[in-house]
Amino acid sequence: GTRDEDRAFEGIGRLAVELVGDGGQQPVLRRDHVVAGVQQSKTAGPVGRFHHARLEAGFKTSFVKTDNDARFYNMSSGTPEDDVNKTNHFYYDENINAAYINASKQLKKWTLQAGLRMENTNTKGTQVIDNSSVKRNYVSLFPTAFASYTINDKNSLTLSASRRLQRPNYQDLNPFTFFLDSLSYR
Repeated sequence: GTRDEDRAFEGIGRLAVELVGDGGQQPVLRRDHVVAGVQQSKTAGPVGRFHHARLEAGFKTSFVKTDNDARFYNMSSGTPEDDVNKTNHFYYDENINAAYINASKQLKKWTLQAGLRMENTNTKGTQVIDNSSVKRNYVSLFPTAFASYTINDKNSLTLSASRRLQRPNYQDLNPFTFFLDSLSYR
């Protein structure tokens, strides 16, 4: 079989500093600094045949580390003073290990395919401000099935079913209330 390897590291950084009003009562300086690093490795390819079906298998592992440091400063005195009720510092570490196997077979006008992916997810989120953390470790299974019937050269009927997962954005994992101003937050 063939073997493809992909290794990538991506660093993402953002620093935003702005002077915002706090509902007309006092000026607030907001400093939002986010750094995220992603590293992944994967290997996949055909592994052989079983009862005239083509078998493929592979694995992928990824590591994510984020550092979200949002600081608010009260500017009413003219000098920035930490606003501890709005300031937040959050670390998030994630490791996902996935393995899959897939079988496909051609039967005259039919193409059949079935597969299973298993993911082991390990996460830890830490709030620096109160030194609290949440760890999650779990295993999930994601089956897929696909059947296609070729009617003619231009038409076919296809039926597929799969279990999928929509992961949140990393900034959405921070449980702290992020104040946009005195009347708005997210």
